[in-house]
Amino acid sequence: VGGPVVRKKLRFFTSAQVELEDGFTRRTTNPDTLRSSIVGGTTLLPRASNRWNGLGKLTYEFRPGLRLTGAVQQSLTVNQNTRMLQVTGNDAIVAPGFQYAFVLQPDRANTYAQRSNLSYVKLTHNPTLRSFYDLQLSRLFTRLRADANGRDWRPGVIDAELDPESIVEYPGNIYEANGGPPDPNALFILPGPGFFNNGGIATRWHDHFAEEWTLRGIYTLFARDRAWRLDAGMEHKRNDYQWIDVVRPWVGAPIVTASGDTTRSNRLGASSDIWRVQPQRGALFSTGQVRYRGLIANLGLRYEYWAAGKYVDRLVENPEAPILDEIRESYRSGTASILGLRWKHRLLPKLRVSFPVQDNQVLYFNYGHSTQQPHPTFVYTGLDPFFQDRSFFADLGNPDLDPEVDISYEIGLKSQITADDVLTVTGFWRDKFDFITVEDVAIRDASGRETVRAFRVNGDFARVRGLEASYLKRIGRKFTGQVSASISKATGLSSTNNDALQQYLQNGGIDNTVETPLAWDRPYDVKSSVTYTHGDGPSLLGVPGLRRFRVYLSTTVRAGQRYTPVESGGNQRNPVTGEMDWRPIYRTVQAPEARYSKSGRPWWWFDLNAERRIRVGKNDLAVSLEVTNLFNQDNSVIINPVTGRAYPRTDAGTDFTALRGNADYDVLEGVRDPRYEDPSTTGLPPLNPARYLPQRHIMFGLNYRF
Repeated sequence: VGGPVVRKKLRFFTSAQVELEDGFTRRTTNPDTLRSSIVGGTTLLPRASNRWNGLGKLTYEFRPGLRLTGAVQQSLTVNQNTRMLQVTGNDAIVAPGFQYAFVLQPDRANTYAQRSNLSYVKLTHNPTLRSFYDLQLSRLFTRLRADANGRDWRPGVIDAELDPESIVEYPGNIYEANGGPPDPNALFILPGPGFFNNGGIATRWHDHFAEEWTLRGIYTLFARDRAWRLDAGMEHKRNDYQWIDVVRPWVGAPIVTASGDTTRSNRLGASSDIWRVQPQRGALFSTGQVRYRGLIANLGLRYEYWAAGKYVDRLVENPEAPILDEIRESYRSGTASILGLRWKHRLLPKLRVSFPVQDNQVLYFNYGHSTQQPHPTFVYTGLDPFFQDRSFFADLGNPDLDPEVDISYEIGLKSQITADDVLTVTGFWRDKFDFITVEDVAIRDASGRETVRAFRVNGDFARVRGLEASYLKRIGRKFTGQVSASISKATGLSSTNNDALQQYLQNGGIDNTVETPLAWDRPYDVKSSVTYTHGDGPSLLGVPGLRRFRVYLSTTVRAGQRYTPVESGGNQRNPVTGEMDWRPIYRTVQAPEARYSKSGRPWWWFDLNAERRIRVGKNDLAVSLEVTNLFNQDNSVIINPVTGRAYPRTDAGTDFTALRGNADYDVLEGVRDPRYEDPSTTGLPPLNPARYLPQRHIMFGLNYRF
């Protein structure tokens, strides 16, 4: 709702949005009641996924060309999606956040609650017809809490087993083969279902907040004939971050012994990470644009600066802090002390040029540098000498970590073949330098014991190059069609910030010296769409009411997820006969060059959007229909590397033993195979409902504007 408060002076606008849904995995699991320890009650949490959002804005116009705007936006999101806590996009490969292991007790899985508040005040002024400037002050505050569905971070007294496990429930299932038990005098029981069923709770308790104050100003000046334009500005951000992360937080809580005594400990969970920091960063930037006989050139420079904050500055000078000597020296020599903080800086150029080659044909070229600041956990984790995480291969922050740098190039040609046909061809490449990865380093902790830590460094690189083409076709006023396709190749030394960490945990060492395809590489991507619009004229084909409508249909074909191939290792030994004829064995190829060298089955789906406008009085009521994944196609997002696609769908009550010998159901070694259950079986079955992208989704809508 929006409108005037004081005519021609003060206007308001307010909006609210509520999204309540159970998601496409609802038939597998949903908590009976969703709870969070930072949300009072359950009134706002009726579904498995809940989002509430509200916006209020006021605009006051002092006079034409001078106005002041203020706005406040608040939101609350609560769900059980683990991706809520993936706060940095490069720390994990895109995968569903469904907590599959908790399908039997979803009320004990982690709940994620995020509150955010954005407020700003903005002054816009046009002092002359050739210039204007904006000044804006804003504050963003966001907080995220992860807890075991609203439970306290730690119980007052431990009186139950809180680690979630899969256990055998009474009565157990006796292991039988060939019609009977292998030994009637020694019965074997099949293991539990693989899902957590012992009443244990989620093992992570997390809370963090981030407050950011931003002051931004930009000034724009035009030439009288519009032949040139100049933009110049600055922004400065003051941040306040607090991070609390505790794994198995009940470790260290009091335990009542059989004699009635109470044990006490000062341990904060199995592992923990706690810090609060106040970094600052900002930029000065300017862009100049020149127009001359069809040529348009934009040249820009951006000077970025940042400071890790006093927290790091003090610890670098503290000999008890677990910071390597070479890092201390590099930090001192690579920073400048200004106004009580130590600062780093970088200059980033940018160039954009377009000019006509001939009539109806334009060539353009873009070149630019950009940076991505490292996530605070990569910088500050584990630096406090009094709060040390003593778990195996714990993270250690690097106060001298630099931003990742992207250098991108793009050259393209846009051709208007006819008044109704446009063809665009573009070549692009992007180099990513100082990509953050992990090294293993040895340090001495507060007790003097030498420990090995996971240490973040700017050590890797990645690059993307490709070609993209699009063709737009218009037929009259009713039909528009478009086809676009891209082929690309993304390679590098590691796909995520944690690739080397996983290598160390699996193999006891790190080898990231071979350039291979990246996990998020998509060698090809093709999109096509058609739009048909029928206006106020006669009904289409003479069908009554078939007018004043629009239909949009699109389809996408994209290369599947990257994965590392496997190799056959024969068969396991039959636990009854001793013959080597039990489940097939497949092991991941260990050669470094094989990493992510294969692509899974392509993704393919259709989307439909239709709208019909109906006259109601002097206005229109728009009735809309939106269908995503129109034909309910299965697109694999969790790849079974044995087959290159997701594990096949199965019906309830499927006799898996009848599927023995069917290669479509073979799985990697270490993954539970429901066809071959024996007393040594462990792990989750490969039946995660989130192994496919969402199914068909249909949404109806009404829109009335007056």
